[in-house]
Amino acid sequence: MTLIELTAVVFLISLIFTLAAPSFSHLLESRIKSDAKRLASVLRHLDETAVSSKKTLSADIDLDRRVVRYSTAQGQRTERFDSIRAVELQTKGRLSSGAVTVFFSPEGATEALWFYLNDGKKELTVSLNP
Repeated sequence: MTLIELTAVVFLISLIFTLAAPSFSHLLESRIKSDAKRLASVLRHLDETAVSSKKTLSADIDLDRRVVRYSTAQGQRTERFDSIRAVELQTKGRLSSGAVTVFFSPEGATEALWFYLNDGKKELTVSLNP
């Protein structure tokens, strides 16, 4: 391989990387949006199920492990949300570590809460208002 061929190959690889780099940042943005949508779906499911079944349900939020545990008709579920950084409840304020349990009564969510998600570049908030 000559120096000219090597230069051409390096140029083409650089060009491909330059064009593909913006796509990689889009993947990170999609992860935080995906977490926000999944979290909103879990909260909506718990709220609607508590109202329709006339039962009190709960979600255990472990901020250190970044997981949410809750019950469904299929049994106990645990979901990981890598971008959760904090949760704020009317009664407890903003928490960024430890664990907290949120209750959903037959009348719906018992208090307003906000989840703060952050991937290092972007912050999103998922809220539930009773």
